[in-house]
Amino acid sequence: MEPRVNDEPVKKRRYLSPEEKYEIFLEVSRGDIPVGEVLRKWGIHSSDLKRIRETVKAGALREFQGRRSRKPMVSAAQVDRLSKEKERLEQTIIEQSVELSLLKKA
Repeated sequence: MEPRVNDEPVKKRRYLSPEEKYEIFLEVSRGDIPVGEVLRKWGIHSSDLKRIRETVKAGALREFQGRRSRKPMVSAAQVDRLSKEKERLEQTIIEQSVELSLLKKA
């Protein structure tokens, strides 16, 4: 038997997927449809919309946090190791250039 309040059936709680919540956020943000109409369409309350907006804002802030540079972060040890490798390769190129010029003269 279905639970009843004041002789009316109690509506089951509606669970929205993350994709549905984001779609609701986008529909409201676009502004081409009145907010009330979006709420009725999805069967949610304004408090649900407020929670969705707060979640989207928190997610965006969390995602942007700590991304101050496009350059990858490297440690000082990695920089030192790469500098030594660069010097070694430059020295190898110089040696091969000398060797090549000597072979050309011969």
